[in-house]
Formats: sequence, C-alpha cells, structure tokens
Amino acid sequence: MISIGTIAAVLAVLSWAISLVIEKRIVTILGKTKGAALVIGLGVLPMLILSALSFSLLDPAEIALAAISGIFLSIGFVLYYKSLETEQISNTSGTGLLQPALLIIFSVFVLSEPLTLPQIIGGIVIFLGIILILTTERMELNRNLIPAIMAQVSWALYWIFATYAILGSHKVAIPLLISRVVAFISGAALFPLLLKKDKISRRSGVAYIAILLVIAGILDGAGNILFGKVVSLNELQVGSIFSAMVPIVITGLGYVVYKERLTRLQAIGMLAAVIGALIIAIF
Repeated sequence: MISIGTIAAVLAVLSWAISLVIEKRIVTILGKTKGAALVIGLGVLPMLILSALSFSLLDPAEIALAAISGIFLSIGFVLYYKSLETEQISNTSGTGLLQPALLIIFSVFVLSEPLTLPQIIGGIVIFLGIILILTTERMELNRNLIPAIMAQVSWALYWIFATYAILGSHKVAIPLLISRVVAFISGAALFPLLLKKDKISRRSGVAYIAILLVIAGILDGAGNILFGKVVSLNELQVGSIFSAMVPIVITGLGYVVYKERLTRLQAIGMLAAVIGALIIAIF
C-alpha cells in the first residue's frame, strides 16, 4: 500500500514543478523582486486555510525557528529569481539538486552525524553534476547561475529551521504559515532596494498576470505544505527521493512550454546530479 508520505511527496513535486514553470513567465513580466514578493505573499493562502482547520499555539522557540526559516525562504526566492530572469528554467532548477549535499554537510558538521561511503560518493557526483550544469557551450562558467546556487544554500537553511519547528510542534501548517508571513515581511524591506534593477515588461494584461500569480503562489505554498507533511511523518528519505525528480519534471515542462534545450554537458550534469541525489536518499 502506498504511504501517505509517498503520496504527499509526489504531489509536492508536481506542485513545485508546475509552479516554477509559471514563475519563469512571471519573472519575465514583473522582474525578480516584484515576482518574488507576490508569489511569497499568495503562497500564504493554502497555509491560512489549513491553519484555520487545525489551529494551535506554538511554543516561543518553535515560533522563532519558523520565523528564522522565513528569512532564508525570502532570500532564496530573490536569488533564485535573479538567475531565472536570464537563464533557462531547466538548468536553473537543476541547481536544486545541490540541497541533498548541503544537508549532508549540515548533518556532519552541526549534528555530528557519521558520514557514510554512499553519502560521500553521492555528494561528489552531485557536485560534479552541478559543475557541468553551470558550464556553457564554450566550456565557461555560467555566472548567471551563481545566484541560483546561493538560493539553494538559503533554501536548505529554510528547510533545516522549518523541520525543527514542524517536528517540535507536531504541526505543519502553522509553522509554515509563520515562516511564509515572515518571508513576505522581511522581503518587503529588501525588495524596494532591488526593485530599481528589475526589467519589468508591461506587455501582458493585468488579468493574465494576476492569474499566473495566484496559481504559482498557491501551488508553491501547497508544495511546501505537502513536503512539510512528509517531514512530519518522518519520511524525509522518501521525500528526498521524489524531490530529486523535480528538475527532471521541470526540464520536460520547460521543453514543452518554452522550447528549452539543455546542452549535452548540461544534460549529463543533470543526470549525474539526479543519480547522486538518489544515492544519498536511498542509501
């Protein structure tokens, strides 16, 4: 029988993948900072609904952890959107495969967990794959993807603090709601400073933009809730296996929607990074 955690992980992957494909369009219309602010804000909606159905108070420590995670969520959005402005959604999303390796580093150096041989091999394969993803056709480093790499570091920290809040409170919606609200508020202070650098297109209608924002925000928020459910069930290993598939799904959607193509080296890098992430998740 398929577990609830597995179902939640699959739905989270689909929610994130579709949301990110839509967010590519949003970024090209509104720019990175306005797009990030509105998607973060609208992502509160599914969390508000679920929180209203299962409301409970959190301890101050759990609130603090959730709030700290929100700051890293906000920073990650702006950095990721910075790369998404100019780069393909396929190779930008491929940088997300760095997260399993980052979480290993955290578990070893902060939690003092032992490092296994499969983790070492998987981590090395991921880093090699990411290097290929960052390589252009001229065999040069694509500096435009560096913000996406930094975003993955920020989002890894987001999930670390959010996981502590979720497991400590035994709740999913409330910690993620707090995190999301703090992300929007903290980002509001940062976005105006960066807004002048945005290249905003005004060719699209308001209704069209609004529909994209609502769908992307709700799907992104729903994806976080679903993955938070995986965390609460202590099925993070299952979740990690499926989350490694997100870039593959996005690459397929990117080809269909935006006619994007990876170079041979980038495709090899993507495959290598996925294999590395699966090695870590399975073993």
